[in-house]
Amino acid sequence: MLLRPEETYNRKTGHKRSKNPQQYFLTSPTDPKTSSPQRRSPRAAKLRLRLKKCRSSKLLLDLLRAACDAGRVDISIFSAAVQRCGQMRWWRPLQDILQMQHKAQVKLDCVHVSSVLNALATCLRRDGKFEVVPARAQAALKIAHEVIEECKGLVQTESDYNILLTALFKLCSQIASVRSHQWALRIWDWSSATAFEKDSLTWTAFLTLSEQFGDESLVDRYLQEGLSDGASWTRNPVLLGGLLNAAANRRRAARADAIWDNFCSAGLRPNMICYGAYSKAHMLAGSPVRAVEIIDNMEMQKVANMNSNIVVDYGQCLLVVCHSSTSPSNRQKLLDFIARGDKIMTKDGRGNTKNEWQKIRGNAGKLLANAKSLQLQDILSEWKARTLSVMKDWENFDANTKYLKIKAPAYSSEDDSLDSGS
Repeated sequence: MLLRPEETYNRKTGHKRSKNPQQYFLTSPTDPKTSSPQRRSPRAAKLRLRLKKCRSSKLLLDLLRAACDAGRVDISIFSAAVQRCGQMRWWRPLQDILQMQHKAQVKLDCVHVSSVLNALATCLRRDGKFEVVPARAQAALKIAHEVIEECKGLVQTESDYNILLTALFKLCSQIASVRSHQWALRIWDWSSATAFEKDSLTWTAFLTLSEQFGDESLVDRYLQEGLSDGASWTRNPVLLGGLLNAAANRRRAARADAIWDNFCSAGLRPNMICYGAYSKAHMLAGSPVRAVEIIDNMEMQKVANMNSNIVVDYGQCLLVVCHSSTSPSNRQKLLDFIARGDKIMTKDGRGNTKNEWQKIRGNAGKLLANAKSLQLQDILSEWKARTLSVMKDWENFDANTKYLKIKAPAYSSEDDSLDSGS
């Protein structure tokens, strides 16, 4: 939710404005000032708050059952419970809540369906795991089909239309199956036959999904049409970041270059998230020299300082560059950055980034002390580099063999060294 443009993501996050004036919600389907009493009954306000603060799924279900038995439920109550399941990744309780809502014969609305789709998307993975659980993905797609079909006839406003589409395309992106992609395309065709106009959220979700599945011609066509029409969503840094991230996950550095050039030539000023995604694309595609240059350029342009996520990726790229060529300039840049990275991590580091940084820091110390003791696979410390990048499939090169000149010649210098002045 960082650095979202106010004009298109204009509901505040709740953070104090002095902390970061550029933080806004990505979506905010409910607004107490405009929601009808039928959707958000004032008498249910206390129960909604209790549901949203539940620390256990048992308490959540007990509160909801008691409300159902007393006949004190409206759709906002079920939406609050669904949202809490999404926040806590409670998969089974989410199914129970949907069954309770059906049994209570409480009619759904577009806001509730959006909440259901978002909760399904966040519950696809088990806690602490990266992989989507296949059985959950299949069940989520089935549930999504059912609620969307029931909700199609309920779309009455442009807001309903866009929050529904955005949530649906994001769910399909998380499921990431051929079936989910095909269904998303059918829904897109249906949506294009309506009179409502798509907003930046919807365009971002759909085009990012399309890029994720490699439908580059479709993405380019819509972008070109949008640019020709002067559409505001084509100047959206969130869309640029999403497309770059999708290209990165496909390990398509050349595609990321094309996307970047397209947006920048249209006058967009990329933000830190965009630079991070662009650098990630080159790291995963095996061109760490270019990945480092991208972040150096971000700081040279005074776009932003590094956050902890960028520190980790940048440090990983420096490790590979220095391992490929242990030139004095590479060693000095790595040494200087470890000291700088420590300071940034002390202020900004949290959770997994701290653990990743410690691995990078440890390998940097070993590399600087005795480069010959480490091979390439030993220094792939950061989880994306270790599990997703093309480098994980490279030969296990020894140090100082200048292998980046062979593997990424377009992005390597004559002696495989970084510019010491950068």
